Amino acid sequence: MEKIYNLEQLSEKFGISVRTWREYIKKRELKASKIGRSFFVSDYDLLVFFKKNEAYSWRKKGDYPFDDLL
Repeated sequence: MEKIYNLEQLSEKFGISVRTWREYIKKRELKASKIGRSFFVSDYDLLVFFKKNEAYSWRKKGDYPFDDLL
């Protein structure tokens, strides 16, 4: 079963502000679902996002929570 995160959880987990996550969603770089006033992102969509974006390639193996899926 897929895990779903809200933007506040992503912000805490990755140290990236909620505003930045919203910008990624607005630019369609990150797929998200909107329920009410909140956005939710699946772990699969996070995996796709991080694989596409080389900006996060500085993270060494083991820092990424989905290393076991790669």
